[in-house]
Amino acid sequence: MIDRRYLMDLTIAETELSFGTRDALLYALSIGLGTEPTLAAELPYVYERGLRVFPTMAVVISGKAAWLHDPAAGVNYKGIVHGSERLEVLGDLPPGEPLVLRERVLDVLDKGTSGAIIVAERTLSEKVSGKPLARIETQYFCRFDGQCGGARGPAPVFRTVPAGTPDRSMTVPVEASRPLLYRLNGDDNPLHVDPEHARAAGFSGPILHGLCTFGIAAVTLWRDRPEATIRVFEARMASPVITPAELTVESWDAEDGAVAFRVREGRRVVLDRGCAVFEQAAE
Repeated sequence: MIDRRYLMDLTIAETELSFGTRDALLYALSIGLGTEPTLAAELPYVYERGLRVFPTMAVVISGKAAWLHDPAAGVNYKGIVHGSERLEVLGDLPPGEPLVLRERVLDVLDKGTSGAIIVAERTLSEKVSGKPLARIETQYFCRFDGQCGGARGPAPVFRTVPAGTPDRSMTVPVEASRPLLYRLNGDDNPLHVDPEHARAAGFSGPILHGLCTFGIAAVTLWRDRPEATIRVFEARMASPVITPAELTVESWDAEDGAVAFRVREGRRVVLDRGCAVFEQAAE
């Protein structure tokens, strides 16, 4: 069982890390960039010349939350699924440059027999200059670790998706092999590739990484405004995706300039309460 006090008092050592050109290319391909590589806006993400790093890569290079594997934390790792992700993009990610990762646990919420939620924060910055690059807030849903003694909530709030017909609706096919490709970014949890492990965790088969669905949604929405840069991207992981699948990304333009969105597989919502904020390039 989760030791809430241990996690809340945990001091996580800073980590130095870096990533290279091949890492950036792999990530871009794994979230669906490159299907139309001749497009002027898309080619820089999948080609070394003039390389650009897609901003949601920050959620991948910011580590595996190794502290979740600490026996003293008491987390049943087989039951962990991504509950939500909130990314604030503060700067461009530089391949080959040393970066500093800082992590901390913000809260542990007890949902009783449903499980527990660990809310954690990660920040990325350049080592040399100290320039902040990204802030990520994650909710880990620990399905087998409820009744751990924490408060039930409230959990971090996410924007509600509007009622009514979306302003845009885009369909994205996801092939059966996508989890095999996406796991090469560093998430080697067998839940995403091993049928036996997935069944033991209560699923009918291996599930697509929640952060892969997150990245696919980001690419899909960005393609509608390729001259802009993502500054905020967040969503709740509502239900798992088992590939092959056909995802529908629905979006609404908000009055404050943000884009509200959700992702469905058929009638089932897989990403909910999504919000994207884009910054237009200076003229």
